[in-house]
Amino acid sequence: NYLKKNPLFPVRSDVKELTERTIENGFDFLLNLKKLLLFISNKGLTLSQSEKLRQADMKRSEAALIDIDINLFSEKSQMHQIEIILPLLRLFELVDLREENVVLIENYEEFLKREPSELLRDLFNRILEAADKRMVGDEVFLPLDLPFFKMPMIETCMKLIENNEGMYVKVLLAELIRSRVIMIPGFKVSNFKNAYIEQRSMIVSAMIYMYLMGMLRVDYPKRFVYISKLGRHFFHNEALEAESVQGAVILNADGTLVAIPEKMSLHDLHLLKSFADLKEFDNVYNFQLTKESVQNGVMLGNTIESFKSLLLRTTRSGIPQALDFNLTEWSRDLPIVIIEESIVLLETADPRLTEALLGQIRGKKIVKKEISDTALVIFKSKVQEVMEAAEKLEMIVKLIR
Repeated sequence: NYLKKNPLFPVRSDVKELTERTIENGFDFLLNLKKLLLFISNKGLTLSQSEKLRQADMKRSEAALIDIDINLFSEKSQMHQIEIILPLLRLFELVDLREENVVLIENYEEFLKREPSELLRDLFNRILEAADKRMVGDEVFLPLDLPFFKMPMIETCMKLIENNEGMYVKVLLAELIRSRVIMIPGFKVSNFKNAYIEQRSMIVSAMIYMYLMGMLRVDYPKRFVYISKLGRHFFHNEALEAESVQGAVILNADGTLVAIPEKMSLHDLHLLKSFADLKEFDNVYNFQLTKESVQNGVMLGNTIESFKSLLLRTTRSGIPQALDFNLTEWSRDLPIVIIEESIVLLETADPRLTEALLGQIRGKKIVKKEISDTALVIFKSKVQEVMEAAEKLEMIVKLIR
């Protein structure tokens, strides 16, 4: 027990030591799920000829997301968040692959509006369900580099961390390898390598997903882990702070603001990060409000009224008048241009033909929009059904691809 709390770490002069800091991710990873959807919607995402993510796209997407620490295990520290998030978005049936393009499924906007606590529980359960199935499909949507976790390993890690009131990651890993590989009946040294690799992969996946989803708090540079407030809320139903403290946010007239995380609720911090660009974090958050950041906050499923309410509750001086005006203007009448590839144009030679055809297909979720008495917009996936309906009415179909 003494060595568990006071392990001997090797000193390496060739490796730069991480700075002393404490990190917990809160709802940041969930927000990044939504931010990546917005990125794909705004910028598009095209795979290479080998159907892998392009390095340039991985870097571009990373710049659009909140920076999240993935240094819990050094072998996974170089992963890009998009590699982890795309398989998760696939679990929600929000993304698909058409030719070489990653595309969004219609109505993904509803996902953007989901409350973070409820979304966290849903995500956790979907991962558990998927982990028990044999996963097939496009490689970009498979969790190859970070396999989905299983509940027994989550429970094992949780129990160890809680019973020891926190643990060093290296000690936790050694403890689990000892109990799950070396001390099992019938253990043979010849089988150690394969058993070690298998168990380590399961432990690493469970710990990293828990860390990403805000359930762990980590002290660097020695990587000492505790269960976070969000983790205790998730697993033990302990209440989270409902309200932030007045004075938790310092707002300036130029749109810069400082937020003190210890004085803010996780939900308020989640909303703040939706509307403001994070510039720096060193015990406190430094944000900048811009036209683009505010418009992104609205696009992420929030209202400007909820954000203004947050600022009024958490600042002592309120919202400066000029900034209040800008927030309203920036969030009003967003210049959105919709380009939809999943629909096609249907034209008829006579309004009577249109009416007859509509009599066959109306109410079947085939028609996207009626443009005129001789033109309809229909869903691309329903073209065959429309062709069959037209043939029943003895119409002559001209299909142009």
